[in-house]
Amino acid sequence: MSKRVILGQGLRFLTIGAGASFLYFVLALILDRLVNFPPVTASTVAYVLAAVFSYIGHKSFTFNTGGHSNFEILRFAVSTLTGFLLASIIPLVLTGYPSIISYLVVLVVVPLLSFLMLKFFVFTKSGP
Repeated sequence: MSKRVILGQGLRFLTIGAGASFLYFVLALILDRLVNFPPVTASTVAYVLAAVFSYIGHKSFTFNTGGHSNFEILRFAVSTLTGFLLASIIPLVLTGYPSIISYLVVLVVVPLLSFLMLKFFVFTKSGP
């Protein structure tokens, strides 16, 4: 696979990721402020809805895999959960360092791992 293809996928990955992040933020605010959900509930619901957007965007735009595959949905859920767990565990592991260090590590590690998991584990264009 050429560097140009990977770069294109990386840029599309960033676009969908930014869109999903924005969607999460707006939905969490709406659910919190207008619907009066508790913050944890608002955040969780917004995260799940943004994950659906992310799945559809990465499937159709970033990696352009056609058709519908149940294994992709399951693997996407595993990938999303892995990123969420890493974002929770990294600050614990880096306790004692300034908190900004853990946030920066999460900012680099989670998207990089997510991209690799989506490319080589989720949207492989072939089923198990």
